[in-house]
Amino acid sequence: MNPLQIKTQNIFGCMLTIQFFLYFFYLKTDFYIFLGLYFAMSIPLSLSFTGQRFNVKAVFLVILTILLFSLFSISSKEYPTIVGFYNMLYGVSAFISAYALYRINNPIKYIKFVFWTYTIFIVYHFVVLGFSDTDAYNKILANSSRNYLSAIFILVMVLLALTYEKEKENIPLIYPAITFLCCVGLFGRSGIALSALFLFFCLFKQKNYKLMFASFIIIFLAIILNLNTIEILLSEKTNFTNGLSSERTIFIHEYLNHITYNLTDLFFGRKLQDCCEWIILFGNPHNSFIMGHLRYGIIHTIFSLCILLFIIFSRNINLTIFGIVILSRFSVDQLGLFTPFDLVLYYLMFLIYEYKYKRQKYSLT
Repeated sequence: MNPLQIKTQNIFGCMLTIQFFLYFFYLKTDFYIFLGLYFAMSIPLSLSFTGQRFNVKAVFLVILTILLFSLFSISSKEYPTIVGFYNMLYGVSAFISAYALYRINNPIKYIKFVFWTYTIFIVYHFVVLGFSDTDAYNKILANSSRNYLSAIFILVMVLLALTYEKEKENIPLIYPAITFLCCVGLFGRSGIALSALFLFFCLFKQKNYKLMFASFIIIFLAIILNLNTIEILLSEKTNFTNGLSSERTIFIHEYLNHITYNLTDLFFGRKLQDCCEWIILFGNPHNSFIMGHLRYGIIHTIFSLCILLFIIFSRNINLTIFGIVILSRFSVDQLGLFTPFDLVLYYLMFLIYEYKYKRQKYSLT
């Protein structure tokens, strides 16, 4: 790689880092100037496509997908067409960012910087706010809860793991460990569960069975010695109060109930006033896939299922686990398809495409 290419990749890496923080500043302040700058950053990042040869079928598929989403957004019963196009802009921007990141030969250092900066931000609030008032963490972001904070943590950590995967390296255990501890501190049920799952997956993948066993023993002893405190914590301080059921499961049941009775509801999305009192009460369904169906109808569901199948049929257990963690987190909050966090999902898909291409190439030789 010549010096000009190295300099160009460094510029792209810095722009991607800035773009992430621009969107985070928007979440923190609700100032649309940051959102506008986030979208504007996609223009220079799109230069990453220049000089590349693309599969004609893949280009056709991308164009067809955009056209189908555009058509179905017109037929949405719940949202005006402009909202559908606006959210598609998130998807396009995230796609551009994911490809720009994919083109960088050594992306680890940029995502590590994002991870550590975000960690410092969260730890600062742990020090300032403490752990006695969980509602205080719901006020850190302008219009999002503590669950969103833990979701960002998980998605940034998974993105970092994917950049290590691209370099054929294992993510250092300190990153999933810190993510798990901070998710515990943020009191989010889904964050705790998914970060713990990912941590033990990393331990298993790296064949660190002794540390895995030690972790089980430490957690078990900590539970036994602090059983009363944990019971109070689970009942008062976390979202485990309701066990495995929650408002989100009610939202899913409410939205899907009798949806096949009316084909227009199935194909073009439902009108919330006609079906979903609980979702209206809470403001949104806290589920990326329900929100996608509301905006784009069945085309969003088909698109999501195609992504899931693409991940499963990668025949790569590591990438499949990464995909399950990403999509699982999308399913319990309005986090993806389409938002800037789709960057993580699209980056995963680029890695899967590369893995499949190399596997086919080797099988032919």
